[in-house]
Amino acid sequence: MRPRIVIGVVLSLVLGLGAFSVTSRAASAQAISSLPASVWSAVSTDAVGRTGIDGSNLVLLRFAPVTFNDGCLGLGQASESCLLAQTDGYVVWVAAGDAVLRYHTNSTGSVVRLGPDRPTRAGAMVEGLLAGVRDRVQQQDRDRIGRMVSGDAPRGGGFGLVVFGGGTTEQLRVGAACGPVLPVSAAFWATVDGEFVVYVPAAQVAAVNARWLEAFRLGIPGNTPLLMRCQ
Repeated sequence: MRPRIVIGVVLSLVLGLGAFSVTSRAASAQAISSLPASVWSAVSTDAVGRTGIDGSNLVLLRFAPVTFNDGCLGLGQASESCLLAQTDGYVVWVAAGDAVLRYHTNSTGSVVRLGPDRPTRAGAMVEGLLAGVRDRVQQQDRDRIGRMVSGDAPRGGGFGLVVFGGGTTEQLRVGAACGPVLPVSAAFWATVDGEFVVYVPAAQVAAVNARWLEAFRLGIPGNTPLLMRCQ
């Protein structure tokens, strides 16, 4: 019985080939969509024997065709003699209950080896995946700070609607993109509790910017819509 193929965006981000020496082989869409039955049979038989789970509950998470650098499929032990010859095969990840197993096989499934990561707790694995995604999102957010991420500054006059990537009011001044020097007539408006508050960088009277500076004393949140004027 063929397994359900579960290809998740998050799993695809981090289920790499791991720490073994292989050369990836480009696979056609047809190859990606169909793991050889003999390979799946060998892998599922081993997984059932190791975990005791019913074979119908195994889930094929992902597989990748590769060329291993030796006959031990990149998993030879120190006391083992491995044929130094390139061997076509697969790396296969299988979910067996709450464990994830990684297998190396040859092209027919006549040789099957369990990868070095051994059964991995799926919960811990998913948490690791999510942590990686969070790190990437946070990095993307950091890259947006102090920049206009949407819309164009109205350098030629009039008003423009922009989206600020977040940061301090000083970073807003620098990232305004009104030109080499921020004009004295420049102004920014944001909505706070349903009302417009204004920031005029060149204002000489403190009261003009008082509400703005109070509202954004801890910084301007990311992706804040602003109405702005350059001149």
